[in-house]
Amino acid sequence: MACSSASGQGGTTYALRLALDTPFRETAVQSAAPPLSAAGWASIPPLSAPAPSALEPTPPPSGLIPRNSTLFPSSRLVWFRAAAPPFPQTSAGKLICRSTVYDLVVAPQSAALYVLLWEFCSLEDELSHQRQSFWKADLAEVSDDGSTTRGNVSEGQLLSYWWPFGAGNGSAVDTPFIQYPGPNDTVSMADVWAMDITRAEDSLSVLSNPTGRGVYSHISALSTYNGSRTSIALPVSDVRSLTLNPNKTRAYVALAFPPISIMTASVEWTGIPMDGAEWTDVRRFTPDGGLDIINANFNSQSFSSDERCLYFLDSKNLRVWGIDPLTSAGTATTPVLIAGSGSRGVLDGDGLTSSFNNLTNMAVTPDGCNIFVTDVFYGSLRWLQLDSPCSAARRVLTVERYPGLRLIRFRQSGRDLYLYVGSSDGSVTELKLNASQLHSCAPAAPPPPPPPRSNPSPAPPADSNFPSPDSSLPSSASSPSPASPTKPGGTRSLPVALIVALPLSILAVLGAAACASFLIIHKKRRHGGVKKAQQMPNLRTNSTGVYTVPTTGSSPGVAWGKDELGGGERQEGLHPLQVKQFSFAALSYCTQNFSESYRIGPGGAFGNVYWGSMEDGKALAMKVMTGDLTEGKRKMFLAEVNTLSRVHHANLIQLVGFCHEGNRSILVYPYFPGGSLFARLHERDRAVPGKASMPPLTLVERMCIAFQIAKGLAYLHEGADPPVIHRDIKSSNVLLGDGSGEKLHVVVADFGLATIGERVFGTERESVVKTSHMAGTFGYMAPEYMMGGILSEKNDVYALGIILLELLTGRKAVAKAPSGVGWETLSDWAKPMLKKLHVVGDEMGYQILDPCLRDQAAGFRFSRMVRETLLLASECIREDDQARPPMYGLVDKMGNLLNEAQIDVRQTKH
Repeated sequence: MACSSASGQGGTTYALRLALDTPFRETAVQSAAPPLSAAGWASIPPLSAPAPSALEPTPPPSGLIPRNSTLFPSSRLVWFRAAAPPFPQTSAGKLICRSTVYDLVVAPQSAALYVLLWEFCSLEDELSHQRQSFWKADLAEVSDDGSTTRGNVSEGQLLSYWWPFGAGNGSAVDTPFIQYPGPNDTVSMADVWAMDITRAEDSLSVLSNPTGRGVYSHISALSTYNGSRTSIALPVSDVRSLTLNPNKTRAYVALAFPPISIMTASVEWTGIPMDGAEWTDVRRFTPDGGLDIINANFNSQSFSSDERCLYFLDSKNLRVWGIDPLTSAGTATTPVLIAGSGSRGVLDGDGLTSSFNNLTNMAVTPDGCNIFVTDVFYGSLRWLQLDSPCSAARRVLTVERYPGLRLIRFRQSGRDLYLYVGSSDGSVTELKLNASQLHSCAPAAPPPPPPPRSNPSPAPPADSNFPSPDSSLPSSASSPSPASPTKPGGTRSLPVALIVALPLSILAVLGAAACASFLIIHKKRRHGGVKKAQQMPNLRTNSTGVYTVPTTGSSPGVAWGKDELGGGERQEGLHPLQVKQFSFAALSYCTQNFSESYRIGPGGAFGNVYWGSMEDGKALAMKVMTGDLTEGKRKMFLAEVNTLSRVHHANLIQLVGFCHEGNRSILVYPYFPGGSLFARLHERDRAVPGKASMPPLTLVERMCIAFQIAKGLAYLHEGADPPVIHRDIKSSNVLLGDGSGEKLHVVVADFGLATIGERVFGTERESVVKTSHMAGTFGYMAPEYMMGGILSEKNDVYALGIILLELLTGRKAVAKAPSGVGWETLSDWAKPMLKKLHVVGDEMGYQILDPCLRDQAAGFRFSRMVRETLLLASECIREDDQARPPMYGLVDKMGNLLNEAQIDVRQTKH
C-alpha cells in the first residue's frame, strides 16, 4: 500500500517531507492535509510527460548572490538539474511542483558533490507523484561563472534512480520510475531520507524507508563509481536521520516518532552496519524525561570533529540541541540547549532568547563553535556562534536570505572554506566563506590548582617477586616523544604514535585428533576455573590500574621499556579488556595436564599449542609459553593480550582469555578446524591432521578469503582506536573455519608483532616510524621496512598483495630460485608478468593462475574479477609505499568485484 493513500504513519511520512519542502505555503508547514479518498484520487488524472520534442527545460537559476560580501566574498552555481514535465517548476494555484536538492554530501578528499534529488508534485498539499535520483558532480569541471568545459551548468553524472524497497541489492537503476501514490499503487519504493560518505569515498551510506509501511528501515551502501548498492535492514522502522561519526566507523540514527531515540552501531567500510552489529541507545527522550524534545534531525555535518558533540534540530519545538554521544547511558550528561526559545519567529540575539520559524538543516564547523542552520519558511541562513562545543550559543545572526533555501554543507580545500547551498529549485550554489570571520572557540580555562595533601598515600608493600611500580615510573621531567618523521611527498596516512609489541606463531594447523580428545574431555569436565581479570593474584596493579608483568631469566625485573618512537617511555603492562582470566588448574585439567596427545601443530617462538574444551563445550586452542619468561616472550604475551582484548571484528581472531600464574603464561583462543591458509594452499595432504588430503580451495573461496583478510586489516588500520599495524601478515597467520564456498569464514591471527598506535587528532603526521627492532617474515616484508626499518600501515598492504598472489598463483611467498642457488620471492617472480598484464590482458592473467583455477576463471563471470584482483595485487606490492592503496580502498574495490561476479559477500562474515 502506498503511504500517501494510507492513513496513519505512512501519510505522515509524506506530510513531513511536504512540510519541509514547500516553504511558500504556510498551511503545509503548520499542518498536513488528510489523505484523499479513493473517489478523490479517481477524479484526478495522472500527470504525464509530453513528447520529448515539446519539453522546455527550466533555465538555470542565477544561484544565491550573497548580500553579505564580507562573510561570503564570492559565489558560483555548481550544479543544476533542469525541471521538466511531469515535474514542472510551478506554484500555480493548488498545484506545487519542485525539483528539490533533498540531501547533499561533500567528499572531503576530492572535488565531488553527491546530490539526492527529490522531484515531486503535490495537489492541495497531498502528494501527487514523485521520483528520486542520485547525482555526482565534479567541481573541478565547473568554472567561476558556473559553466563547465561543455559550456553548460553542470548536471553531473547520474549514479542511480531510486529502487524498489525490496530490491536492496543490485546494480544501478537507470529507469526513471515515477510513483503515483494511490489505490492502484502496489510498488513500495526506497524513500531516501539521508546519506553520508564513507572514509574511502567509494560509497554513500544511504538511509531509506519504504513508501509502503510496516517494514524496517534500510541502510544501503551506494557505490560512488557505478551506482550499485548493497543494503541491510535496521532493527527499527521510521528512522529519519543518519550520520557517520568523524572517523566513519559508527553510524548514528534517530527515530522519527516519540519516544525519540538516538542509536548507534559499528559500520563496515562500505558504510552499512556490521553483520550482527548491536544497536545501542545513545539517548532516549521520553515525555516524562523532563526535556521537551519531540524531534531529532541531524545530518552528515552535525558532529564536532572530536565526536564529543552531536548537534540536532528539534524542528517541531524550534530548538537546537547538543549531546555528548560518547558518554555512557548511566553517566550521560543532560542535553544542552544551544539556541531557540521555542517560540515561532525570526529573532536574532543570544542563543536562548532567539527564535526560529522552520528549522530544516544545519552544517557545523569542525571545531564545533560555528553552526549554520537553514530557516526554510523565510529562506533564512542563520549563524549560531558558540564559545565551546555543546554550549549555549553566544549569538544568533541572520546572514543571508534566499528563496528556496533548503540545506547547507561545508567543504575545506587547502586553506579555503566553502559553503554549499542546496535549493528547492534543483540547484547547488557554492559560497566562498571568509574563514577569518568565523567565531573562534574561547580558550580553555586553566585547571584549578590541586588541593593540598596533608597525608600522602603510603607506598605499596614491597614484593620480592615483582619490581616496585614506583621505581619503574618514568620521571615527570621526561621529555615527550618527538613527532614521527614525515616522508616527503607522502599522501594521507594513519597518524600514530607507536608502541612496539612482539612475535607470535599462533594456532598452527589445528587437528582432527581433537575429535577423540573432545569426547574424553567432554565426559570429564567438571571444574571451570574462570576468574575476573580484577582477581589476578600474581599480577600487581599499580596506581593506574595496569597489570605489570615481570620477566625471568636474562632480563630480571623488566616491566617497562622504551617505545619505538625513541625518546619517550611508556608503561608496558597488561591492559586486559573484556577477556577472561583462566586459572592454570582449569586449563591443565581440560588438556590432561597439557598432554602431548592434546598438542596440535608445531611449536612456535612463544610456545606450544594445545586443544581443549571448557564447561560450555566450546573448543579452544591454548598457546602455552615454554621456558623462562624472557624479555622477548614477555613482550609477546603483552602484545597479544593488549591488542586482541581491544579489537573486535569477525575477521580478527578473538582472544577468549589468558592465564598468568607465576612464570606460566597462556593465551586462549577459539579453535579453528580448517587449518591455516598456508597449509590449505601448499600442504593439503596434512593441512588438518587426521583428515585426508583437503580439496583445493575454489576460486570463490580464495576471493572470499582475500576479502575477509582485507576487511580485518582495514578495521585494524582505521576502525580500531588506537589503530593497529599487524606487521606479520602471511598465509600461515590466516585461519580457516569449517565452512565452504561463500560461507567460508577466516580470521587473521598472530598479533605478536602488532604495533598499537594512538591517533594524533587534527595533525598531518604520517604514520611512518623508523625502527631498529626488525621483525617479520621474509617474502611478506615490505622493502622499505626490510631495508630501512620504515614502519607504516602500508607494510600490511604490501603483505596483503603477496597473499593475493599466493591465492591466485598457488605459489609460496618464497621458493628456491630457478638456478637452484638462493631464493626467489613471489613478488620478484610475479612483477614481470604483472607488467605484461596491463598490455597483454586476460591471457597473461590466465597463464600465471594456479592450474586448478584456470577452468573456473575461464568464464566471463570470473575472468574480469581475476584480472582486476591481480592488478590490485600489483598496486599493493609497489616499491613506493605511498603509491600503495589504503586498505579500506582495497575492501571497497574487492567488494565491488565480488558483487559484479555475483558472489554474495553478505554470506562472508563481517
